[in-house]
Amino acid sequence: MAKLVRLAPLGLNDVPTHHDLQQETAPALANFIKDVFDEAKNIETVPRYERKGTKKFRIAGSWYHIANKNKANTVEVTKVRSDHDSSYPWFGRTSKFNGADYNAGEPVTYRQLRYALFQDHSEHEMEYTPNIFDCNTVLEWPGEALDAAARELGYHGLNMQITNLYHEMPKFFDDRVFTVLLLSAETSSTDVDGPEVPMPARQQTREFVIVQIPVDLTTFPNKVKKRAHHSLVDTRFMQYISPVSPDATPQDGKQKMQQKMHGKDLVSGVYVSIENVYHKVRKNLANDDAGERVSTVDWQMATASNARGRIPLWIQNLAVPGKIAKDVPIVVKWLRNLNKVNELSRRMGDAPDSVEEDPHGGSGGGPLSPPAPAPPGPPLRE
Repeated sequence: MAKLVRLAPLGLNDVPTHHDLQQETAPALANFIKDVFDEAKNIETVPRYERKGTKKFRIAGSWYHIANKNKANTVEVTKVRSDHDSSYPWFGRTSKFNGADYNAGEPVTYRQLRYALFQDHSEHEMEYTPNIFDCNTVLEWPGEALDAAARELGYHGLNMQITNLYHEMPKFFDDRVFTVLLLSAETSSTDVDGPEVPMPARQQTREFVIVQIPVDLTTFPNKVKKRAHHSLVDTRFMQYISPVSPDATPQDGKQKMQQKMHGKDLVSGVYVSIENVYHKVRKNLANDDAGERVSTVDWQMATASNARGRIPLWIQNLAVPGKIAKDVPIVVKWLRNLNKVNELSRRMGDAPDSVEEDPHGGSGGGPLSPPAPAPPGPPLRE
């Protein structure tokens, strides 16, 4: 059973040391990161997942649809369930994108998914998810410490932070706040003559993983708790505190929602999730250096959750597979809409699109960084 990647929230002494925390004990940063990724890999690849069906989403207005007139692209999502932990079920999904060029019929590329999910994950999730009206980071581990851990473990673009996500609920239900520790990293490798890639083929892989684990913020020092956008005096009666002044003019729809939600009651929910995007490029070099290029992108996600409050858990679990499956077309449509107004290319800048262009990955919070001195780390999944 997992000790870190689970629904039980992490407390103050469960997270690595930080200058804003007064901890009695704390795990070493590199050890904590390694343990989280090891547990995540075990959960994501556990063989006890039961297939729960396949859902197809037609993305009308996608790049493929525009290029091919009335042929809307189809995004296929496989839903699964596992009783990996006997106390609660895990649910997952897998979607595959064959090819790296949306002009050839794919709705998204690895680079675009990397931008949407790996870079500024929580901020982008708020942007493309209608019912998330606020997110704020209350604690972020310094880049110097993460860079040292990345060199030790062989990963790239390590990022770790504690974030609050605020969800609007349907009428008659209190809104929710989810507090999570978010850990993300990227890795890449080149396999020239491995057992799975007989010569003269060459295979390059690149992947990133995002793990989110619930956190009990009430165990943290006051200076950290005060950064939250909700009261933490009594966990039974929490209220949302809008960061936007009631007299201010909202700059966008999210700020308008934040003003409207000020003072509303909140319930603290919990979720744990593992998100992995895996990009494989294979070249056959039999004829020349250019060779035939075959590219595939897999997007996997596994989660367990409890929104708490008045909604029975068994009812929540009935809705989870369909809800997480719908996240795929939501992200695809968000990327599509950014592209339609030429905003996507501006945001992503000159970031490389494939493993070949930048085999060393980069920072989770911005454009891809120069090659890291560390050798490629161990795969984040088998």
